[in-house]
Amino acid sequence: MTENFKLLLTHTEKKALLSPLLTGLMASITGLGLMGAGAWLIAKAALQPPLYTLALGVTCVRACGIFRAVFRYLERYSGHKLAFNAYCQLQESVYALALSMLPLKSGALSQGLWLERLLRDAYVRALLPLALNIIVTIAFCLVLYNCQPLLSLPLLLTFAFMAALGWLLTREPRSSPAKSAYRQELLEMAEGREELLAAGSAPPSLIRLQKRAERWQLQQAKEQERSCWLELLLSLVKYSGFTLLFYQLCLLVPARMDYIELAVWLLLLLTLCQDYNGLLPALEQLKGARRAAKALETAASASASTATCKGDLLQVDNLVFGYNDKPLFHNLSLTIAPHQHTAIMGESGRGKTTLAYLLAGLYQPDGGTIKLSSPPAGNLQGCFIFSSSIRENFLRLHPAIPEKEMIACLETAQLADCLNNLPQGLDTPLGFDGSNLSGGERNRLLTALALASTSPLLILDEPTAGLDKKTASRLMEALLEKVQKQNKTLLVITHDLTNLTAFEQVVKL
Repeated sequence: MTENFKLLLTHTEKKALLSPLLTGLMASITGLGLMGAGAWLIAKAALQPPLYTLALGVTCVRACGIFRAVFRYLERYSGHKLAFNAYCQLQESVYALALSMLPLKSGALSQGLWLERLLRDAYVRALLPLALNIIVTIAFCLVLYNCQPLLSLPLLLTFAFMAALGWLLTREPRSSPAKSAYRQELLEMAEGREELLAAGSAPPSLIRLQKRAERWQLQQAKEQERSCWLELLLSLVKYSGFTLLFYQLCLLVPARMDYIELAVWLLLLLTLCQDYNGLLPALEQLKGARRAAKALETAASASASTATCKGDLLQVDNLVFGYNDKPLFHNLSLTIAPHQHTAIMGESGRGKTTLAYLLAGLYQPDGGTIKLSSPPAGNLQGCFIFSSSIRENFLRLHPAIPEKEMIACLETAQLADCLNNLPQGLDTPLGFDGSNLSGGERNRLLTALALASTSPLLILDEPTAGLDKKTASRLMEALLEKVQKQNKTLLVITHDLTNLTAFEQVVKL
């Protein structure tokens, strides 16, 4: 269990964990104190004593109510502040790691999702609630042990059994195949809506979409039903244990406590029982955070997999990969030697871009091995452009790059005219994800950024997309000349049949 959170703890100040833990503990203690003082006050007032004898109880109720709210706020503030700071530090380290492997951070890694689960879910929704439940349970057991040694046993067993049962039966949060199929069908319909309407094929497509949606809803209903049954089982365990404990407390009346104390214990137990409601969600989030940690570690180790290929830049042996039981590659093998410029070609849907993601380490193969002499650089679909300026994009990825080299890379990418037309040149704002550029200019800027990398292998996905034949031909000639001077090897994914004679190897999927 501890190993799953090494990544968390390395990016968190150990002293910073103390603040949310202590404030959460004080919030729980004052909450228990509020219920206890309220129970005492109600039970005592029922005996109609003089009002001055109730002053202490009224003061305790007010004080516990105020301090409970204060400590609860401080717990939320310190806990979220801790998670946010750790998130920022971990995001910076992951981004730095991504820069050493690719020139741009790609959405294909789903880093945001994993980081959110790892940081927010692990700290705020898993570790802190579990730690508070454990501490409050131990404190309760110690108090009960002083009253009667056997009283603490039912509470301890109840908590342990609930935690073990919840951990064994909860499932890790994961993406739904039915949801993925529905989203894929919806995106394909949206992309080809004009063709579907022109061909009169819209009604059958809508029927398929409706079936996908029904499957997703059915799967959601099954998951919800399973969750309800699990909550019912844990509730039965919880209330059985608390009923046994309360029965043992009743046996102490009137020998060792009166009915007022019994009423106080009853409300305290009900409050503790309410706190246990968050145990199951915390365990679910803990499993999700553990899976996220494994995913990040796997992605990092696989992407940095530099299992050296003797003499070759890239070796692919018996690669197997597919989506939702739909195979794309089966025992695919490929070797790229230094200066062996390679073109990957194939019809739409044959997995060219997917292969690029696999070679870059963004996807993990279902079988086979991918060995790299060093991490590649590239321009893949889904790459992001920062909104500030061209200069800022270069400096974020290559801090030591001189302006002369920036311009040279832009000229190679056939962006010299575009650069001259920009009002502020290299310092012109580009807008969110390069929205101020055309599609072709944006793609060529990504190519220029990849060219500035020191990696010996460049992977370019459709670098000539959106260009006329003349410009595309000039771009490919300039790229090949540039990588030759840089002593690099080019791997191009393309539909363009021109300039294929310049490639030493052509792979058709």
